[in-house]
Amino acid sequence: MDFVFKYKNEEIKISKNILTGKIKLFANNTELERLDEKNKPFVINNNKIYIKNNGLDLVVPRVLINNEEILLAEKLKWFEIIICFFPLPLIIFGGAIGGGLAGLGIVLNLFFIRSGKKRLFNFLKVIINIIIIFIVYFIISLILNNLIKH
Repeated sequence: MDFVFKYKNEEIKISKNILTGKIKLFANNTELERLDEKNKPFVINNNKIYIKNNGLDLVVPRVLINNEEILLAEKLKWFEIIICFFPLPLIIFGGAIGGGLAGLGIVLNLFFIRSGKKRLFNFLKVIINIIIIFIVYFIISLILNNLIKH
């Protein structure tokens, strides 16, 4: 997922892989290198740029430039966070398979909730994803249960 913003006449693009969390930073289409110091900031025009996790929002990073926070996207509302984390019980009760599917489902939900301008359509994508995650879990559970019994 890419985020673009302007800072002091520089077009800055943050490219974040939602599955691995790897972040690349570009200034005017030139990739910047991380400094080899604490928190590994990027530097542009003597300004240190820190990119950190943003709490429960696993998709949109938190950006600090000279202790000034740059908002890349509107913060999620409480009900958006609740619906995105709806697969959480699979982590607790679903074992390794449930945990893996729940983690994937939560990350995809956080991506889907921000994927377009139409909020209703985004919620529909999240609900469909939740249903698919639970169906896949129950199908895998049934298959494994039948394999163990035989």
